[in-house]
Order: sequence, then C-alpha cells, then structure tokens
Amino acid sequence: MGSGEGRVSVKELSVNREGGLLNRAWKPSRVKSTRDARCFAARYGFWKVLLAESHTRSELHTNISPGRASYVGARRHGHEWNYVVLMEETRVELYINSSNPADNKPMFDALYAERDEIEAAFGDNLHWQRLDDKKVSRSSFTVPGGWADEDGITVIV
Repeated sequence: MGSGEGRVSVKELSVNREGGLLNRAWKPSRVKSTRDARCFAARYGFWKVLLAESHTRSELHTNISPGRASYVGARRHGHEWNYVVLMEETRVELYINSSNPADNKPMFDALYAERDEIEAAFGDNLHWQRLDDKKVSRSSFTVPGGWADEDGITVIV
C-alpha cells in the first residue's frame, strides 16, 4: 500500500526523508535491520491514519506526530492518555501516573468505584489494573488488529 492509503513503505521512507516525512526518530543509523525498517514503516503508517482520525474527534493528541514507537500519548493532569499498537492488537489506555505516587491508587479506586457508569458511557467493558506492586495503575481497552494488519486500521479507527 502507498502512503495515500495510510501505509508508508520502506522505499517511500528513504525517498521522502528529505521532504520532511520522517521525524527525528527515523534516523537511518537507528534502523538495525530490514525487519526493523518494515516494522517502523508500518507503525508510522498506522499512526499517520490513527492520529489524523483522532484529531477530528479530540484535541487531546493534536500535538502528537506519527513516529516509529509502539505508543503515543498525551499527558494531562498527571495522567497519560495513550494509544498502543502491537503487531496484532491495539489498545487505548488511561495510565494513572501522577507526579505524586501517593495520588495514583486513590485516583484509580475512585474511577473503579464508578466503573459501571464509565463503561456504559464508553460502550464496552474496560480492563482495570490497579497494579498494587507498582506506583502506577491503568484502565485500558484492547481490540484485535495491529500494525501488521494492513486492513485493520480502517476497522480500528
């Protein structure tokens, strides 16, 4: 698939590097193998489509640009609102990670106490992880289809 369809090939990346298509994370010296290059190109294309759609729905991720990482996120009020894409699945998550770790578990507990209302507003069940052995907590939703699924981005978005 070409970039017009939301995917960017490795060949397109090398051709368009001078034209500003790549962010600073795409330095050729950081690409260790052809497999890495394919993975990075696929994730870049995935983020390009997902973030474009996200920008039409919310201002939360407007300052985020596509890149090669497996996640993108915005930090608000000490918490991270993330998209995570793996090879075969995609996740959205609220990562509760306040600068004051003592605030994290009470925040999670307050949200968890309202989970029925939150899930009703969301339209599906969420995965709630208090993570007692860590300073952070998380609530997430995962769908099948990731960066390796070329047709999956349209379903995910």
